[in-house]
Amino acid sequence: MGLSSGREQILSARSGAGNQVDDYINNQRSARGKTPGFGASPGSARGSARSRMYDMPSARGSARGGSKTSPDKSVVSIGSMGDPADYLEKMRKTKMAEAREKAKKEVASFEGHYNQYSRPKVSSSIPLRSSFLDPKINNIPKSKTRSELLRVIKANNIPHHSFDIDGDGYVSQEDLLLGKRFDLDGNGVLDPEEVEIGRRIIAEEFFKAHRHDLHLFGEDYHEHSEHENIDKVATSHTFTKIMNGLKEKEKHYRDRGSYNMTEALTVWNPELVKNNFYADKMDVTAWNDFGAEPRAPDFVANGKHSGSRHAMFNLRKNIEREVCQQRLDAAEAKKPKYSTRRVALMTNVEIENS
Repeated sequence: MGLSSGREQILSARSGAGNQVDDYINNQRSARGKTPGFGASPGSARGSARSRMYDMPSARGSARGGSKTSPDKSVVSIGSMGDPADYLEKMRKTKMAEAREKAKKEVASFEGHYNQYSRPKVSSSIPLRSSFLDPKINNIPKSKTRSELLRVIKANNIPHHSFDIDGDGYVSQEDLLLGKRFDLDGNGVLDPEEVEIGRRIIAEEFFKAHRHDLHLFGEDYHEHSEHENIDKVATSHTFTKIMNGLKEKEKHYRDRGSYNMTEALTVWNPELVKNNFYADKMDVTAWNDFGAEPRAPDFVANGKHSGSRHAMFNLRKNIEREVCQQRLDAAEAKKPKYSTRRVALMTNVEIENS
């Protein structure tokens, strides 16, 4: 009985203190001309704390001496905003559209399709000469001093920031490779459409490489088709975050698996070196003819080839080296052979003193 009565006293004291605080706040707001907020009855129009947060009058209207009871029109209410998810999606689309227009204006700011970032052209009037001699193809801005010229060349050798397809902040080798592939007009600057194509290719290559182990990357990707996953990732406004997460998971499973071991094996994939007709097929480091067109496998090392100029010189060098080694072996075989064997032991005193 004593415990229950003490508990009731504590609860009544707390409720009384709370009511005093609410009454004080309401009195202060009424003195300043504001409608009561905290402590209002649940049935009142301003009883919800969430609605009060969005419908509070602004301080700017109070400072001008206007009506202090009407809410500010600049404040967005929940009813006008609708579903927060739809509102955020609309904001994202607006931001993406603004970024797209900004990128288009930046590309259009370059004079024509031939600028300082463009791939150099070959002169039709002065072939095999420096581009400085032909003003039509010279895409390097004019400089007054040599130092300024070197700075300009150094700045132009850095890829344009539009080549950052994956959006990680720097142009990697993969970004540069894809950027050169999809720079269709050759102006050295990627349009927004070309960036979207590059992102789609990155997503396609990833999901094609993980067709058989897609369940390791989450049920969201495993339950949908490959085409749906590519569209979802390529068109996402958080493409960089999604791809970084997928690459981290890929690295985790790759380090735990046997990828590094199989990559170190000799000829783990014979398809890579099947066209290396003049190199050792059992040597996985024979990349000198990688990517060449298929040729007949039966050939004789007689100096004839159907490859590049580098292949011809390499074949000649190997033939000359083999011929010289054969001549050296033949000359060595003609020399007289002398026996260097001992005829007596070193401890034979009779032979030594004779």
